[in-house]
Amino acid sequence: MKSIKIKTLEKGYQEVDDLILHSCFQFFVNFMNKYPNWKDCDWGNSYTNNYIKSTAELLYNWWIVERPNRKDPLDDKKIKRPKMKWEKIKGTTYSRLLDHDHNKFHEYDQASKWHHIFEVSWKKEDQEMLLKLISIREYLWY
Repeated sequence: MKSIKIKTLEKGYQEVDDLILHSCFQFFVNFMNKYPNWKDCDWGNSYTNNYIKSTAELLYNWWIVERPNRKDPLDDKKIKRPKMKWEKIKGTTYSRLLDHDHNKFHEYDQASKWHHIFEVSWKKEDQEMLLKLISIREYLWY
């Protein structure tokens, strides 16, 4: 059995979609670091060679440099955050989150809106990059 240490995830529960993304890229990064000369391989076609090599470099740079530097507006420590208050729902075991004063926490509301916009964009980008990785996986050998 093969195991992998995923260096880009914190300990604790993770959603399966994140596990798939991070494990695939961890295998990729491990390969690129272990076999830096794999790019010297010749697959017999200059277009294929150029595509594979440029895609691998793009993916590696994106995973190692670009993606970790994403800026989430909610990470701004200067933003005053509302306390989360919950109210039990009568007749159930559930609770609901109570709304906060939107005038008092306007900055937080704006950051939250931008967070959701970025999150949708980042999920789409993650998916596109994972598909690119899958498209070159058969060439990742040495």
